[in-house]
Amino acid sequence: MCKAPGCDLFVKTQGLCSTHSMRLIRTGSYADQVKVERTCDVDGCSRRHYAKSMCKRHYLRVREGLPLRLPSDVIGGTRLCTRCLNDIPLESFGLSARLAGGRNIYCSSCLSDLAHIRRANKRANEYEQVSRDAVLIRDQWMCHLCDVPIPTDARWPHPLSASMDHVTPLSRGGAHTYDNIKSAHLTCNISKGARIPA
Repeated sequence: MCKAPGCDLFVKTQGLCSTHSMRLIRTGSYADQVKVERTCDVDGCSRRHYAKSMCKRHYLRVREGLPLRLPSDVIGGTRLCTRCLNDIPLESFGLSARLAGGRNIYCSSCLSDLAHIRRANKRANEYEQVSRDAVLIRDQWMCHLCDVPIPTDARWPHPLSASMDHVTPLSRGGAHTYDNIKSAHLTCNISKGARIPA
């Protein structure tokens, strides 16, 4: 019998079975190796290692040139928006009973922009992808209707929360472009309605 502890196979050479004698030749010891399970090195992922220090899911995403994180991955209270691919707090994704995760796949800024694009497209108006944050930064968080600063911490539906105002409304043939959009308080934007300011 093999002299390795717990092995009852027949001896081949040096008092060891073929398995333990090959292990002795390769590693210098015939003792059983403790196998350490490697995991994915991507933050927040505990799946088994597949290749290049990543699990199969993340490795295939890198190989295809996609971002490491999936839009459904919630890490540290944030998740990726599938449209703008920004890392955004989970509260910015609206609730949705239709989706499996219970939240929309787009952030609130992208949802708003998509709604404007749909409206512009329906009326055959000119449109482009507009970032709400870029408009607010460009306008220095000032309401163009009342010239009062917009509070950065006010969230919808707060009356002073930030909104995008179309100077020439979409219903009057205005475009959904950076040239036609300015920042405004929610109440100022609602009270302006579809009028063109003088």
